[in-house]
Amino acid sequence: MTRAPEDPTLDEAFRLSPAQRRALLDLAHAAAQQIGLLNALSAARASPRSVASLARDLSVAPRRLLRLLEALALDSVVERLGGRPRPERASDEHARATRSASSTGSAGSAGAARWRVGPALHDVAFSMARRAPDGEGWARLCQVLRADHPLPPLSTDEQERYHGHLLRAGAAPGCALARLIGPVDRLLDAGGGLGAYTLAYLRAHPSARAVIVDSAAVCPAAAQVLVDAGLSRRAVALAADLRAPSPEERRRCVEGGRFDAAILCNVLHLHEARDAARIVSSVASLLRRGGRLFVKDLRIAADRSGPADAVLFALGMAIYTDGGDVHPPELLHRSMRAAGLADVREESLAGFADSIVLRGTA
Repeated sequence: MTRAPEDPTLDEAFRLSPAQRRALLDLAHAAAQQIGLLNALSAARASPRSVASLARDLSVAPRRLLRLLEALALDSVVERLGGRPRPERASDEHARATRSASSTGSAGSAGAARWRVGPALHDVAFSMARRAPDGEGWARLCQVLRADHPLPPLSTDEQERYHGHLLRAGAAPGCALARLIGPVDRLLDAGGGLGAYTLAYLRAHPSARAVIVDSAAVCPAAAQVLVDAGLSRRAVALAADLRAPSPEERRRCVEGGRFDAAILCNVLHLHEARDAARIVSSVASLLRRGGRLFVKDLRIAADRSGPADAVLFALGMAIYTDGGDVHPPELLHRSMRAAGLADVREESLAGFADSIVLRGTA
């Protein structure tokens, strides 16, 4: 299997240190051993196994197991044979047709792919014997795989620290995206958190105004960030459900008129494919005719073989969210076209090769 090349230029929101990467891989190895995955593959060397058959025999969730297998493949502990991953369709029609399948974890399934032990299995086993991975960590990963339920949400303090990290991490890519978008009068920052990308945009374009839309839990803190930055007269933070905004939420969003540009930055990976498509559609509907939507997220290879941080981030989404994932470019393209956007194309975000940015026009 050909792996996507690593790139030293990374968005801080996604970057893992070598120690963090090694720790996550160690947890994946330990969890795979604990649930019996490596034994099951070793016992079937001459007959590689499908995700569905492994999940059934091990009594674990197929979708989450697939993300674990992809992480293990980074170290050549396992190998995938054939069956290029087939992304979920973003349309509701397809979603209805596959609802029963996706509920068992086949979203983004490997189709006809089969898995077998890789050449590095014994080397990794020897190395693991000399290290002591976090027992609580791999036990929690096993719990998620068996229960098909994510870990509990972060505490309030943890969420505050996490949003603070995203605010700092978003400064540099926010500046790059502001240059890419260019000057507009009204910007919608959908799922904007504390407003890292809004701050960068408003500082780069002094005449612009912006609206940040996020959950009711986040908006008060975002409003305070705008006050502290001296930008509260040019931007507001509004609470809305981006998957299905109510008529009142839509009215408040477009109170000053429809938007010239909208951004969805590092948002869609938090949601399953169906909800990601709904978010793209609802945000696109708030644009004026000729307005542009920019979708920015973490890039993953079409065969999900890398980069390593993207594969490990996808495993994290399988652990911490109900259906979140690092969605492949094909699915993002399809979601934007399904939302009625024209001329959907990929843009280059200077200095951030790990990110994918797609642009579409209403």
